[in-house]
Amino acid sequence: MDRIHVRFRSSILWWLIGLAALMLVLPKANQPVMAAPLVDTYLRVSAGSIHTCAIKTSRTLQCWGANDDNESTPPTGSFEAVSAGDGFTCAIRSSDLAIQCWGAPDYGILNPPSGRFSALEAGSFHSCAIKLDKTLACWGGNVDPWESAPQGLYTKVSVGQAYACAIDTAQALHCWENGWDVFVPPPAGSYRDVSVGYSSACALATDNRISCWNYSTFSDLPAPPNGSFSQLSIGGYHGCGIVSNTTIAHCWGYFAAAIVPAGTFSQISSGYGHTCAIKGDRRILCWGDNSYGQLNVPIESTPTPRVTATSTPLPTATATVTANNTATATAEPTATATNTEIVIATDEPTATATVTDEPTATDVPTATITATNTATATDVPTATATDMPTVTATNTATATDEPTATDVPTVTNTATATATMPTATATTTPLVWRCYIPWAAN
Repeated sequence: MDRIHVRFRSSILWWLIGLAALMLVLPKANQPVMAAPLVDTYLRVSAGSIHTCAIKTSRTLQCWGANDDNESTPPTGSFEAVSAGDGFTCAIRSSDLAIQCWGAPDYGILNPPSGRFSALEAGSFHSCAIKLDKTLACWGGNVDPWESAPQGLYTKVSVGQAYACAIDTAQALHCWENGWDVFVPPPAGSYRDVSVGYSSACALATDNRISCWNYSTFSDLPAPPNGSFSQLSIGGYHGCGIVSNTTIAHCWGYFAAAIVPAGTFSQISSGYGHTCAIKGDRRILCWGDNSYGQLNVPIESTPTPRVTATSTPLPTATATVTANNTATATAEPTATATNTEIVIATDEPTATATVTDEPTATDVPTATITATNTATATDVPTATATDMPTVTATNTATATDEPTATDVPTVTNTATATATMPTATATTTPLVWRCYIPWAAN
């Protein structure tokens, strides 16, 4: 009866060891990982009266904010430039460099002239653009002064509510208006950029200093800041610019649109009561009035789930059984398998091996038993892994009253794996080891 109990306990012990090894070597199921929707990146942004439009890095258009007249519903296609006005938007197509406008059909502002253009600016009641030959063309307003742009060659143009300005190739500043108010001439000097707001205008001189003037009796824009700027944009009651040789934005004026959030910026645009800018990572950040959602920059317009597969390192296990039927198992993950391997065992080997009093573990998986009887194992199991490993175990060890392990199954996988330690890096189906302990029969 004692022998039967010992033999039964030994069988249970080896089954537990096999189960522990199985749990260690079986690959963990790869769980699908759903990536968060990406945010679009942009090349240019234009803040209109109460809506905003921008060109993505894919050169498609994205608009948000007020959309009562479909001014925030852009056409499909590729575009080179975009400008958001007051209830409408215009853009230059990449295919033919022609202008396309959409939104409210008032004042003829949706009827741009034909031709090929390099720049454009949408205002409140009319728009202007620069052709490839650097001449100006204006439309809308249904008033002659808007359609009669000054003659000459120009590099910059900006349109406000009832006032427009342009910089010619000699860096001189020219402005005109529709006769609704007393005309205010621009300052003399040489300029490299100009921006006309809803009641004020500012120009960036060749020394990078800002000069501003009010062209309307309703304007009360504060004086611009001192310092050097690389670009500027004027809105309703505020103005903004990028400080020269930096990515720092600076705004002045009234209300929340003049309060710049933290961040670095490459381009900035001021609307009537809000401001939008492209950050250093090409995302857009907007601030100020959000009554019509003009600050709500959309996330990726067509978010797509992205599945990422993860790989779990395969550990190596070493099991040690002593004569008092105590067992310990250790696992040391040392390798990562990138392919899914299948191991096929032709037989179910059994082992009745004993080793010396001081067993040692090699770099390969080793099963050892310490007993009072002395015996030595002649063969050491070795393991090598390939992309498609196979295991062949054919020999069966038997034990006598004087146990000697002569045939220890040799595991041969016909592949190699790269790891920081020489261990098998394959996803394998563990072998089931059935052991008969000879000393239990005594």
